Amino acid sequence: QRRVMGKTEPLGTMMWYLYRRMKRKHTAVQEDLRKVAVLTHLWKQMRQNHEELENIHKDMMPVLLERETKTVDEMTDTQRYKLVEECLQTQVTDMFECLNQVAKDRPAVQLVSVKPSSVEPDPPEHDAISLARPKKVKQEVTSKYVSLWEDPAVLAEVQKKMGFSLKVMPSTIKHPEAGDGLFLEGFAVPGAVLCLFPGAVYASKYLLENKYLREELNRSEHCMTRRTSGHISADTPVPFPFDGVSILDPYARTLNKPQRDFVHGSLVNPFALGHKVNHPPKGTTPNVLRIDFNFPSTFPKALQQFIPNGDYLPFDKKFWSFRPSVLMRSSVMIATRPIYQGEELLLGYRFNASHPESHPSWYTSVDPAHDALVAGISPSTLTGPKTFWKRVAHWFDRRIRI
Repeated sequence: QRRVMGKTEPLGTMMWYLYRRMKRKHTAVQEDLRKVAVLTHLWKQMRQNHEELENIHKDMMPVLLERETKTVDEMTDTQRYKLVEECLQTQVTDMFECLNQVAKDRPAVQLVSVKPSSVEPDPPEHDAISLARPKKVKQEVTSKYVSLWEDPAVLAEVQKKMGFSLKVMPSTIKHPEAGDGLFLEGFAVPGAVLCLFPGAVYASKYLLENKYLREELNRSEHCMTRRTSGHISADTPVPFPFDGVSILDPYARTLNKPQRDFVHGSLVNPFALGHKVNHPPKGTTPNVLRIDFNFPSTFPKALQQFIPNGDYLPFDKKFWSFRPSVLMRSSVMIATRPIYQGEELLLGYRFNASHPESHPSWYTSVDPAHDALVAGISPSTLTGPKTFWKRVAHWFDRRIRI
């Protein structure tokens, strides 16, 4: 017997529910892999037929997706994974090469000195001597990080080469907590990589053993969990230029090399704005899909300066599985349909379906059945009337968590 969630359960019962939960999670991964494979294969085909790129319309999507779905259904999971990995690496490499051509050996981020002028406050009125003296202007030298991509002319050149660029503006979602949103400037085809999620990457096992980091991550306003491993916090600065060295504790950053600066990931790369994508309101479908992406160890050295992520610990520590082929873990978002000029990017957040009481008031699940599989619970417990047996099944599903 084993004690689970403070209750005593037979080992056979516990293993049975663990098996069911793992099977549901695996089914969700297979569905996502199939969906991404269809989109990336569609992007690959349209890249070979350039005449279809601008003529594609929303009404043509069902026919194109049906054609690509038949092709992908004939593939094995290994072939699908290889297809997705090759297409994503090709797109990310092309994107970074475009940024490198536009930068022209200019650093993406520079530390600029600023000298603001501040006038001393007026002296008391009763001090006649002080009133007679001229006011002194106090010069204070400060510095700030300036990104190359803040220049509109540079962004226009990026859009000309890539076919699209991104812009942060007030969201079109009518909700007081919507804040800013991410909008597309130009045109993007289905399956195209649109943005990356910036920030520091934390190992899941390390977070479980470090209460301080869990509290810091919970306070983060822009945080996401990778499907495979790790959590990314966009609010944590990353080292620049990228050198593969881990991010130490904020209070121990003075131990790093003096020439390394810590900046927000969005300053390094103009497409590292995934943390600005909002969840679609009720009745609206998302137009982007998030997928984990690993920068390979063979990634060109000249392009690594545009990587907007950094490991909180080196990946070869006990908290990371040792994978020499991975240079950096990240996450990208791809278009699920043609996206046109001025459209806001929307992503289904997929909050934990096993804890609906923790969801904010503005959140509505886009696909409740799939979200239930991702959480490892039965979709039937979330739909239809709450019969006695559905309540019992849901109670058992929440007893054992992975």
